[in-house]
Amino acid sequence: MPKRGGFFYGVFNMKYIKPALTFEEQSDLLISRGLIAERDKILKTLKAVNYYRLSAYFLPYKTADENFIPDTTLEAVWSRYTFDRQLRLLVMDAIERVEIALKTQIASFFSIKHGTFGYLNKENFSDKMTDREYSQMIISLKDNTQTSRKSVGSL
Repeated sequence: MPKRGGFFYGVFNMKYIKPALTFEEQSDLLISRGLIAERDKILKTLKAVNYYRLSAYFLPYKTADENFIPDTTLEAVWSRYTFDRQLRLLVMDAIERVEIALKTQIASFFSIKHGTFGYLNKENFSDKMTDREYSQMIISLKDNTQTSRKSVGSL
């Protein structure tokens, strides 16, 4: 008999108190709580970036009773959202550059020290690497090579 429990069991057995709202109802709710913006602008924004994604950006502008502090505009909230999005893209770009540079240096060092196919000799790796880890690495490399050849062949 299968064990009951786990993530999905809990999710599917949750009782939601709040009903789902249409974009129009969400817009009206935000306006009723004091967000300053034209309804059409809020609707357009909510349809592009859903309410729950924006809700974190509402927090600095909300009071304890869930209303917005006076003079809170959609533009102010949207400005924080776009700043965060741009920052995330810059950080991801920087991480990618560091990752590629690091991989380049490791591959260059390893291949110069151990030869082009040095990765095929387990002795060239740390003693801490188990046979199982080494086998998984070789399988992963073969799979990635085949995938890469297929994608290059389809160009």
